[in-house]
Amino acid sequence: MNAKPSIWSSLAAPGVFLVTAATLVLFAVSSVHGLWRADAFDYAQIARELTEGNGFTSRQAIYVLHLRFLDNHQLIEEAWPNLHRFPLPSICMAVLFFFFGASDAVVVAYGILFNAATSVILWFWARHAFGVLPALGVVALFTFNPVFLENGCSGLAEPPVVFFFTLALYWIFRCLRGDPSRRSIILAGVFLGIAALGRTNILFSLPIFVAAIVFAVRKVRAGAASEELVRFDPSLSWVRGTLYFVSSFVLVVSPWCVRNLIVAGSPFFSLHSYFLLPASKLPLGNKWDSSLYWVRNFVSPLRYAMENPGVVWEKWMTNVGALVQDFPFLGMTWGIPVIALLGIFISTGRATRVFAALLFSCFVVNAGLVSCSDTYFDKYHYQFLPAIMLVAMGVIFRMLQKIGNEKIRGPIFFLLVAVLANIPRIFDAHKSTAQAGKRYRAPHMRFVEENTSPDGIIFSDQSFAITWLTGRRSVRNHLDRNMNGLPVLSTLFFEKEFGLSLDGIYLSRQCLAKEEWREALGNSLKDDRFVARFPRRKRFENGALFLYRDPVSDSPQIQ
Repeated sequence: MNAKPSIWSSLAAPGVFLVTAATLVLFAVSSVHGLWRADAFDYAQIARELTEGNGFTSRQAIYVLHLRFLDNHQLIEEAWPNLHRFPLPSICMAVLFFFFGASDAVVVAYGILFNAATSVILWFWARHAFGVLPALGVVALFTFNPVFLENGCSGLAEPPVVFFFTLALYWIFRCLRGDPSRRSIILAGVFLGIAALGRTNILFSLPIFVAAIVFAVRKVRAGAASEELVRFDPSLSWVRGTLYFVSSFVLVVSPWCVRNLIVAGSPFFSLHSYFLLPASKLPLGNKWDSSLYWVRNFVSPLRYAMENPGVVWEKWMTNVGALVQDFPFLGMTWGIPVIALLGIFISTGRATRVFAALLFSCFVVNAGLVSCSDTYFDKYHYQFLPAIMLVAMGVIFRMLQKIGNEKIRGPIFFLLVAVLANIPRIFDAHKSTAQAGKRYRAPHMRFVEENTSPDGIIFSDQSFAITWLTGRRSVRNHLDRNMNGLPVLSTLFFEKEFGLSLDGIYLSRQCLAKEEWREALGNSLKDDRFVARFPRRKRFENGALFLYRDPVSDSPQIQ
């Protein structure tokens, strides 16, 4: 006979949601001064295009290859298709934009909602797997984690990716705990597919998920002891289970693949695939090398790897080494990943041990493949952190259960949670967020908007901010060489090569602080053709510079 749920258990989930949301709101109010991440600006402007009925288009051309593609397909004069961002974050933002309008505040709210929802999933999961105390612990670790606080307010892809990936892991856990039902398997595939629409490296976990489903179905069919046999269809075999999972996953990702096939001729097309392998092995040492030459033409990742095996191997070793050093503190945690790793060996229940093995198998595969494809970014591993926190709480709680005195068990547990939460790092996240958010100055963007046409194209190192804050199209800044081999701004190349008519050039203080860009600007200003195209100049109080057209005046003017 099931006991009637108390009012406290009924209020637990809404309470968890509100506490996490309130914490993020307080963090945002105290530290966020507008968007500050390049990716966030980009996801937001694509979402705005969606709400305006323009489909998955982008008003920013990222790198020269974007323009090369547009030119090859006679799309320069059309709405530029989005070729570099995956759709999940922009779809989620667009839903909110439809109801509340497009603004920085709504973008911040998007992350807060997904983080708060992830807290609720962790609460239910940990409560049923370990009990109320571990559930409170994992919610506290997630809510006050500096990385999730910052990312929850930044407009990045992580909040929805983490939410849907955590849901996929939860349903896989249900399968391992004795419920490899058709519903559990299909939901795992659906949620993994949704998460993959936000981060492609989610795909690396697909084979491990399949292996887990095969294991779970075969174990239950063999009559192995399970902790919680909820429902099982006797007709379900591991073959059918695999088909259910893969089919549901494919069904979710296929619309985006069809879109890419229609637009780009390949279901898996992404401009980023042409950058990731060469990343960090360019003339200036990273993928932010601003010269034109390395991105003039499309070179497939496979071809690059075959032609440069030593370079790829060296980068893999460097990135793996960085991850190994960072692993105990991944995502500003304090030893939590190491504690969770012990969950494979410490008796927290058969399902939890198998799940921990699955989780870290996915982590290792993801780390191994990501390390080939980009410079080291710990954000490529954040989708694992909520489940890692959950397993770590299970390990800690099981070890504390060996303490005979129940009165001191709770205080010790919460003391450990407070230490592991690493609260002082929140102040570091607050400081860095507050400083970064002031980088993009509204008066600058208003001036750019007022002195360019609605269909104008701006050349800028802040192309992402220009596009979101002014609505103008933009191209990422690059360097070229003049006839004397000296560095210059690549505006003449863009106009000649792609037939673009640039309305202005905005160079931020950060850009002009670099000697190479000051030199390139000086050399460009010695070219009469350049001066004739951009005769007016506005120097802002912080050192940023805007050069723009003036159909009335033919001579440069300083304001």
